Amino acid sequence: MQPNSQQALDLLIDAVRIPSPSGHETEVAVFLAERMTALGFDSHIDNAGNVIGEIGDQAGPQVVLLGHMDTISTLLPTTLTDSQIAGRGTADATGSLCCFICAAAAFHDAPVRFIVIGAVEEETTSRGAWALRGTYDPAIVFIGEPSGSDGITIGYKGRIGGRISHHTSQGHAAGPQDNASVAAVRYWSKIVQYCEDRSQDTRLFDRPEATVTRMAGDAASAEIDFDIRIPEGFDISAFLTFTSEQAVGGNLRLDEATKAVRTPRSCLPVRALSASIRAAHLKPKIKIKSGTCDMNVVREFWSAPAVAYGPGDSRLDHTIDEHLSFAEYLTAIDVLRDALSRVIDELCPQSEITDATSKKGSHYGTLVR
Repeated sequence: MQPNSQQALDLLIDAVRIPSPSGHETEVAVFLAERMTALGFDSHIDNAGNVIGEIGDQAGPQVVLLGHMDTISTLLPTTLTDSQIAGRGTADATGSLCCFICAAAAFHDAPVRFIVIGAVEEETTSRGAWALRGTYDPAIVFIGEPSGSDGITIGYKGRIGGRISHHTSQGHAAGPQDNASVAAVRYWSKIVQYCEDRSQDTRLFDRPEATVTRMAGDAASAEIDFDIRIPEGFDISAFLTFTSEQAVGGNLRLDEATKAVRTPRSCLPVRALSASIRAAHLKPKIKIKSGTCDMNVVREFWSAPAVAYGPGDSRLDHTIDEHLSFAEYLTAIDVLRDALSRVIDELCPQSEITDATSKKGSHYGTLVR
């Protein structure tokens, strides 16, 4: 069932109104499963808590549309005007997930199996994405993250995150040995220098960037929490060897070591989205981002080309001003639906599918408004 514009807006508004901080996605998962079932999907919630809706030919090539249901823990009230919705998840990334559902809903009779997934805990551990290992074998992957209705994100930096800690009994400032805080800072300085030595390229995406996110300590005990955004080709093993060698008297604990990803501009999802964005009288914008998302995770076990697409401005992610324009949301649904038709044309060139609502030369038409 292809939703009209009001039904698409209702899905977005109702989903955003359900609080879904990481680890607490059950209510919104149940809601989305019910809505997808009503739209003709085969829907269920898996053992990890991910909501999954499948539509199209069960034996056809798989196209995964992976979004996430969770938000950061700092919630916001949901407010509406005639032109937009404000609230947590509107941009990051309930808007993108609802866009995926509405776009894929038109393809009940497609020769492709579209699999829409709302993953849990993307904002924290990416547990939902990791749980997908071994479950599907997609030909193409779309990741639900805000790129703008005219944007296509083809790359994300990787991340190494963790904590440096030092503890010592030599706590006197005039003592012969470094106290804990001094030792921790010296250790961190070596890590920063290691990254700077590998920052010869002037492009931000191709440089490792080391940032302190928290510092605490005194002469006897000190901790530094850090975040290093790493480019393609960064040798994580060599970095860990270096940090181990330099951790004299200290301790390094990692909470994440994720590789960077970048998809070629020539791949099918980029070409399909670019053509559909132009068909909507917009100019495609190819983007690479310094953050990470579930695209980094699934590239560890899916070799399919992956891009991120979704309505909204990623600069609003995690801010108190997070909001989404209704017009952009509806435009993104139109663009993605047309792109999925183009994907079908290339994956299944011999198929002949018609639809009474088609307004273009492709299998399915624009959003009924």
